[in-house]
Amino acid sequence: RSTLHDLFSVGAHCSKTSVILLIKATKTIIVFTICHLACNLPMLANYICWTITRVEFEWPGPIYSNSFMMFYSWCLSDVTCLAINTVIDPIIFLTRIQA
Repeated sequence: RSTLHDLFSVGAHCSKTSVILLIKATKTIIVFTICHLACNLPMLANYICWTITRVEFEWPGPIYSNSFMMFYSWCLSDVTCLAINTVIDPIIFLTRIQA
């Protein structure tokens, strides 16, 4: 009968190669997560600003009364950041994969 400690421990039953692969996979997941968060934080910030504006103020409020914020914030945060994430993900994958 195996316990959770036995399943997740890296002991004598694991080869050095599998430990190295586990560390590489962990680093790759961390890189993908950081990239995803960095590309989607502007969209989250824009949605938070929009929600605050709709709840607390009359439209367009102090945030979206600026013409840049009114017309370009959605395009930059939703479309451009998504496109950047879409371009960066395969690049990260191809650089992290073993040849």
